[in-house]
Amino acid sequence: LPDLVAVTPSAGWSFYLDRLDGSEQWETFLLDELVPHIRKQTGSTAGPLVVGGISVGALAALRIAFRRPELVATVAEVEPTLEAATRPDEVPLRDRVHMPDAIRRRLYGDPVDGDYWLANHPLALVGGNAPAIAAARTAIYLECGDNDQFHVQYGAELLHRHLFDAG
Repeated sequence: LPDLVAVTPSAGWSFYLDRLDGSEQWETFLLDELVPHIRKQTGSTAGPLVVGGISVGALAALRIAFRRPELVATVAEVEPTLEAATRPDEVPLRDRVHMPDAIRRRLYGDPVDGDYWLANHPLALVGGNAPAIAAARTAIYLECGDNDQFHVQYGAELLHRHLFDAG
């Protein structure tokens, strides 16, 4: 591997998401402030990013890679906390284990704003950005067992299907 810098902020239950109410802007902070700051501090180039994570970090990595594929060369995620639904009112009860309703409302509004939820869901981002993701030749590594205690295997499999269908 070439020289690299690995960074992860402690973000609590933020899901590394820009909140609907604007009170926390995690994704914006990561891409627009933290990455440039780290590059300046370390003298690294403006080359493509490798993003990844486990669980909530994996969900954030997917969101970043699929929303801004021109910035990301590789996304690697393990057991992303991805809900197996394409609309918030279709999220199966089994997929709500990893995100209590109080957290969901804090992130997406109370009541949950369906448009905002969709705008931040990796499945929708794949659907809307598939040509850009393909053009960027983003390398994608997705891993999840088939018996995850939080049932995230269903969302991972649905994402795999969407990616496969999108080419």
